[in-house]
Amino acid sequence: MNRTQPTLLGVLLVTLFGIGCASGPHPIVWDRLPFPKDSNWGGSHGEPVTIEGDAMVFPGQDARTSGTYQLPLTIDFDLEIAKGAVPDGGFLLKFAPTNSPTDVNLPRMTVIALSYQSPTAASVGSSGALLVYVKDSSAPARAVWGPIPFTCEEGRFYHFHIEARADGLKIVTDQGATQIDVKIPYGKFFIQMQGWKPPSRWYVRNFSIH
Repeated sequence: MNRTQPTLLGVLLVTLFGIGCASGPHPIVWDRLPFPKDSNWGGSHGEPVTIEGDAMVFPGQDARTSGTYQLPLTIDFDLEIAKGAVPDGGFLLKFAPTNSPTDVNLPRMTVIALSYQSPTAASVGSSGALLVYVKDSSAPARAVWGPIPFTCEEGRFYHFHIEARADGLKIVTDQGATQIDVKIPYGKFFIQMQGWKPPSRWYVRNFSIH
């Protein structure tokens, strides 16, 4: 893994969540990112990511790892949507190439998404749905896998285990495991996360990259 020096995009979040390496776990440094200035979203822009106790809290805006990564890697974390969430939201885990801008929407990305109480989730008869999106041009991001039903209840944590390998992605949750023939096409990349939409609050605990 190649760890780059932190950049000062607002206040740096140094989490207690570990990077699993031979020398043992180390803190992961996260950068708060501003709401994209090129967004056409007319509602609330949410708030910057914060830390409450042992959790990262995502109230609408993104956080990105200050360090870069490459395949293969494994990501583990526990995810909760707080009670009182608005409908038609979701949580996004994004693989972003190292030349990605910080103040506009990502022009290229591969995204693992949990859609919550949305038309997409309703289309598969569930409170939530898992999808993988790819954006590789000026066109909108397109779904390349899913939607797959995923029961999601407010106030409950769900564990995600994600393996990103040369032959694709493997997603393991409390509700099953899936091997997906979707490859991360970037030599090195950031991990970026976002909870949507404001004023919903998404909690991430026990986050690790190894």
